[in-house]
Amino acid sequence: MTTLQHVADFDFSPEPQSVGTGSPWSRWLDRIMGSARKRTRTSRAARVPVYRITRVSEDSWVVERPAPSMEHAFPDLEQAVAFIRHECLYKPATVELRVDDLYVVAQLDPNHPGSLFGEAVS
Repeated sequence: MTTLQHVADFDFSPEPQSVGTGSPWSRWLDRIMGSARKRTRTSRAARVPVYRITRVSEDSWVVERPAPSMEHAFPDLEQAVAFIRHECLYKPATVELRVDDLYVVAQLDPNHPGSLFGEAVS
């Protein structure tokens, strides 16, 4: 038996295991899968909506909402950000800004109000 076979067959004996203990292999696999499941669960719970602001022309900005594929047009960036703040109310959100080849992402945190992209805050 080679060392590799010995490592691979370390505890796969045909004897039944007592309930709840499992083999070292299954405990190791449960530990890995459990942490992956927990990580997936927490990442889903921590998801925040993503709003996209795109400059269409010199005096036209479009806001794309996260859930429905509805767009809203605004004459300036301040009004577009104000719309997003109103939509989110007291919940955090991610805001993407696209101006030509520029792409910027900001986190909207209602507990720390401030300018996202240099716009005036009312």
